[in-house]
Amino acid sequence: MSRRQVIPGIQEEMFAHEGLTQDVVLWEDGLRADTGPGHFEWWYFDAHLQDGSTAVIVFMTKSLINRRSPLTPGVQVTITRPDGTKEVALSFFAPSQFSASRESCDVHIDDNWVRGDLHRYELHVKMD
Repeated sequence: MSRRQVIPGIQEEMFAHEGLTQDVVLWEDGLRADTGPGHFEWWYFDAHLQDGSTAVIVFMTKSLINRRSPLTPGVQVTITRPDGTKEVALSFFAPSQFSASRESCDVHIDDNWVRGDLHRYELHVKMD
C-alpha cells in the first residue's frame, strides 16, 4: 500500500485557488459544485428537539456513495429518539425537481426546501 501525504486545505494559496477567504461569506452556502457525474454537494443540518430527540436533515445533489451518477437530488431525515431508536427516511427525486441558488443557501427539492443567511435557517421537509 502506498502512502500519501495529507495536506490540510488551510493555506492561503488554497483558499485563493477556491476563491475563499478565512471569513465565510453568503455565496459559499449556495450551490458551489457541478451537479454532473463525479461531483456532489450537500447541505447538512442537525437539531436538538424539545423532547430530547435529535434530527439530522441532509439535502443532497446525489447519493454520497454514488458520486459518478448524474444529478439525482435527495433528502434524508434521521430522527434519534431519547431512548436511542432511530427513524430514517431517504427519498430521491427527478433532476427537474431540484433548484439551488449560487448566491446563498436556497435549495428546493420537490416540496422540500431550505434557505438561510449564515445566521438563521428555515427548512421544510415533507416525507412519510
